[in-house]
Amino acid sequence: MAEEAFTKEQILQHLASRPRWLIEGVITINNKEKPVFSKLRPRNSSSIGALHCLPLELLHEILGYLDLQSLLRISLVSRHGHAIVEPLPAFRHLLSSAGHVFRTLTKTKVIGLHSVYTLNSILRSDRCVSCGFYGPFLSLPTAERCCHVCLFENRSLWMITLERARDIFVLSRKDMKTLPVMLSVPGHYHIRFETSRKRQFSLTSIRAVKALALKVHGSYDALSAAFAAKHQALAVKSVPLKTLQRYSQVQEAPLQQLSQDPITFRSTANVVIDKFCGMGTIPFPSISESGVENGIWCRGCELTSNSLWRRQDFTSRISLTVSEPDRFCRGLAYRTHSEAEFLEHAKHCYSASEVIMQKLL
Repeated sequence: MAEEAFTKEQILQHLASRPRWLIEGVITINNKEKPVFSKLRPRNSSSIGALHCLPLELLHEILGYLDLQSLLRISLVSRHGHAIVEPLPAFRHLLSSAGHVFRTLTKTKVIGLHSVYTLNSILRSDRCVSCGFYGPFLSLPTAERCCHVCLFENRSLWMITLERARDIFVLSRKDMKTLPVMLSVPGHYHIRFETSRKRQFSLTSIRAVKALALKVHGSYDALSAAFAAKHQALAVKSVPLKTLQRYSQVQEAPLQQLSQDPITFRSTANVVIDKFCGMGTIPFPSISESGVENGIWCRGCELTSNSLWRRQDFTSRISLTVSEPDRFCRGLAYRTHSEAEFLEHAKHCYSASEVIMQKLL
């Protein structure tokens, strides 16, 4: 535990961490990238047509419901359009705090999916949609926050190809056109395991597909019945049983917030492989009372996890409440905190004092 003798500055400097290997397991973002908007120059035309007659307050209210791509296009129409878009409060907050992600949103074809109000709302929240703890990442197809632990544990946050989604959730081509779709970025990724991709894929999230399937079929039972009917047809074609088991596990991905802390889950037989781990997610900042935050990881928890074998007193203590201490401690090492949460966490972290003292000596 971090004793009271340590100052806030010492705790943040020596105990806090932002491990590159973990952050770079998703789509890599250049934090020094200049916002796209700052490089754009409007046309010489000064008119924006009939919009010119509306009061500025009403214009801003309307523009906030547009996606970033549409907003940027309006700013290019004329000098007047540029002058209207630039001071839009929701857009300014995004530009100043998360402008470095605009290029990636463009590259992944997501820049036209979500409204400025939606992205600004995500910027002002910090909870993982799956577990309720701090979520340092943004799922691009659904514009929802998530954390590293849930990207590992919760299959609904995984990405899936459109063809596979259609097969598993028994959807028509017309249904599929309503899904939010992104274009993957070739590169090296690692969440559950490491993978490298040289080609691009059109992806959506299992969470979005299942929500659509439940809407189309009416209920989970109806979806299961439709899948069972298709299952019989697939069986005739000699589709391996393991493949059908994978399909079933994907269907069971939870949409509701998890009922327990995911780091306390027991290991289960999982025949589903996350083939696109991290490929639909980017680091995304949040705004708190203390300013812009990007999440903090704990060096103390990392030390505890890496040296659990020689910390028998700690292992014995947590064994009373968790069935797999090594899995639990690894989850703590992967957990992200806001600054306020981290300072409170440091008071209870088993190896906090050891880490800080090593840095101070």
